[in-house]
Amino acid sequence: MFKALILFLLFQATILFGFDLKEKLCQGQVGSYVITEHNKIYTLLHVHSKIGTTLAIEEISVPSAQAPKENWKDWVKGGAPGHTSWLMYHIDLEQAAITECYSFSHGGFLSLEPNQSFLTTLMQLKLVFLSENERIQKGPSQRAGTIQQEKPWSPPQFKDGKKVIAPQFDVYQGMWPSDQTELSGKQVTLYFDQANPTFPFPYWIQVRDGGMKFKMRVIDSGDFLESPKEKISSATQSESVRVSSSY
Repeated sequence: MFKALILFLLFQATILFGFDLKEKLCQGQVGSYVITEHNKIYTLLHVHSKIGTTLAIEEISVPSAQAPKENWKDWVKGGAPGHTSWLMYHIDLEQAAITECYSFSHGGFLSLEPNQSFLTTLMQLKLVFLSENERIQKGPSQRAGTIQQEKPWSPPQFKDGKKVIAPQFDVYQGMWPSDQTELSGKQVTLYFDQANPTFPFPYWIQVRDGGMKFKMRVIDSGDFLESPKEKISSATQSESVRVSSSY
């Protein structure tokens, strides 16, 4: 009862004052994961471990043609066959910054520039809650002759390989900073699971700005994923490898 009351009060404060993704990650449980799709690349994001204010996030990418058809947990346990990248980030939740990035594919640490990390920028966005009316107003315009929309659009939701019936989302919007990327200065909209407010990842990210459209959808999600990889340690750090990354 007490826990439910605390969660309710936290939710009300979030609606009134907004929040950032860092807060979601602080609440997230080890083992939570999502599979995102963008430009025919599937990316698994997994809360690997958490010690104090340090969070370890695992990121595994695979072309859609090489992706498993159903059980992602078994795919990870089996070494993620067909993957093109397997990274682990250490995130300082107080600073909302990635402190280390290790590539299991290259066998070494990567040196990332501040504006090279999509996740770091996303964590620092100040997000404002959108009511249902605001979602309808900001959503796709009605076609001529159609009945006025009564409910705002929501993306599909999948958990453990199954589609959720009538999912409910809390929707937030924030302004991407001016960083010379394709998202620079754009309004970003994120959809979070309303039924599970402590789930750390959004289920849909989109930008609509004139002719520029960007979306990142989640094709599956769940909890209790176990990785065969151990938590990385600075003590084993080898020579850093500088890489570039793009959104």
